[in-house]
Amino acid sequence: MAHALCFVLHCNPNDLSKGPPQWSDLLAQQHEAISAAQALKIFRCPPGWDGSLDELVSAGQANAAGDDPFQDLPDGQVEALPDAPADGSRAWRLLCNATIPRFAADRLWLSVYDLESDEASPQAEPRRLRLLDSLPLAAAANETCWFFPTDDGSYLSCATNEQVRCLPGFTPEQRFSDTPFAYDRAGIKVLWSLMADEESLRCVGLTYQRHRVDFPLIERHRSVATTWIAFQVESEAAEPLQVTSTITTYQG
Repeated sequence: MAHALCFVLHCNPNDLSKGPPQWSDLLAQQHEAISAAQALKIFRCPPGWDGSLDELVSAGQANAAGDDPFQDLPDGQVEALPDAPADGSRAWRLLCNATIPRFAADRLWLSVYDLESDEASPQAEPRRLRLLDSLPLAAAANETCWFFPTDDGSYLSCATNEQVRCLPGFTPEQRFSDTPFAYDRAGIKVLWSLMADEESLRCVGLTYQRHRVDFPLIERHRSVATTWIAFQVESEAAEPLQVTSTITTYQG
């Protein structure tokens, strides 16, 4: 028998007082709580590249699909850094490739269950669910994190809004065990981050005992619009992050 800690988000706290939990009800509540997300990629601009976001968009290199805009640069056009692969490979340029769920942290509730299943899979319907805790996300401890780079340099980001459906959350590093996990509410943290030049922090996820809580995607529908941002980081400047241009592209 496999045990896991299972994290479910709810829009309505009354959902927690309807008797023994049913897996189908928890799935429906999770789908209602998180229905939107943002797909975010961040690319490091190659050293020696002196082009512009306008030029990349016009050439179809910065497109609505979010492809690496530098993958077709001619050989010899990019100067390599000592810590970069000689071929300037995508793995070095792609700094972030994340799907960030939209959390309405001021109105959502979190319930935590001990999930007992015949098989160690988050997609399998559990044999038994035991409620361990429930709390409003606003009552949980907060932590800040960084999605955007802090090293000096030039960067491009692309963001696409999505409609999504997610499973309840699990911590990938602690997903299943032969025995129930010990649970401590103090281990729950709500993560907040500045995104690009936004003026206020955005809720970007949860952790439990310093492990990311993953809400596996089972369905996603991308918007036709993708927003590209060119920005620079200068750590010694009064405003370290400077957005130089923003362009929205559309899928045909």
